[in-house]
Amino acid sequence: MKQNLLKLTCLFFLSFNYLHADSINFEESKRNSKHQYLRLSYQSVNSENLETIYEQILVDSYSYTEEDAMAEKTRRENGHIKDWASLKKKNFRLYVEIELIDINKFMKILNLSDEQIKALFGVVKAKEQVAQAPKNTKPLSFSVFYMTSLGEFNQKSAPGSVEFKQNSSVSLGLTTNYQINTKYGAQASLYYSQLNTASANKYLDNVSVDPEIGFNLYGTYKFADYGLEAYGGLDFERFNTFNFDGLTDADQVTFDKNQIFFLTVGIQKNFKLYRRNFLAKFSYSHSVFSNRDIGYANTSDKQEFTGGKAMAYVMGDITKKIFAHVIFKMHFMDGPTDLTVNRLGLGFGYKF
Repeated sequence: MKQNLLKLTCLFFLSFNYLHADSINFEESKRNSKHQYLRLSYQSVNSENLETIYEQILVDSYSYTEEDAMAEKTRRENGHIKDWASLKKKNFRLYVEIELIDINKFMKILNLSDEQIKALFGVVKAKEQVAQAPKNTKPLSFSVFYMTSLGEFNQKSAPGSVEFKQNSSVSLGLTTNYQINTKYGAQASLYYSQLNTASANKYLDNVSVDPEIGFNLYGTYKFADYGLEAYGGLDFERFNTFNFDGLTDADQVTFDKNQIFFLTVGIQKNFKLYRRNFLAKFSYSHSVFSNRDIGYANTSDKQEFTGGKAMAYVMGDITKKIFAHVIFKMHFMDGPTDLTVNRLGLGFGYKF
């Protein structure tokens, strides 16, 4: 390992493609390190492209673009290839930016020992005065979103039950994520939902209701070995319910405003499907503080709603900046009535 010239030759299968390091040596690595490139010889069998190839080697946070310097260098140094969209049965030199290489992926596919990896990257990174983070890793990110949703409420008590809909044509929100280090992070979001008039099964007239609002603040922790991220923190929601005393005593349609804080725990996972990035989230929340602004003055039962809610959420990239998302939430709560709420939403958003 201490020789100035050490050639590593290794052949392996990865998704029916051949990748071999027949040109990797210390002298070449030193030369490439000026540009922070590592050169690999690549032979494709199935149809693929540079984006899918780089995903096999680089860190998960890397996001491919045609203008990447290493992609341009790879195309420039392989003039015999005219069609880079379909690299079936092609042999070419692949240039990889050193600082973006995922060491674990690289060691796994090349079957190199820890000592060989340390020796190779030790020489390459000795040229760097300060360790650099991947260029595409942003500790702080933002996104905005739009959503339309259908909401079904069911309230039951001794006098009877009311089923009503609170649909929303427009919900607007903002989310932010901050990655403190490789394991710990934080995320927050807020939304404003303009509700259409509420329609109930016992009343012909639609009734105007106040908007729903909500926000959350979570801490996150990554389980790298399992590809999962856990999160937990506080949720706040303000939503409307019918006042049963007003309905039964005075035949008045009035609403109560409920402000509830929840303690939330959840799990999320990033994954790829048909070469697109997806995020799936699942969480459970339980109320820790509840307040009810009563809409009918002569209400006899003044207790607040308490209970829990469950959520499932999936987001998928349409482009690098635009995404689509869908959410399903269910509330199951006790209080002046037994309350069940089901809400299904669909929309899109934009990443900054």
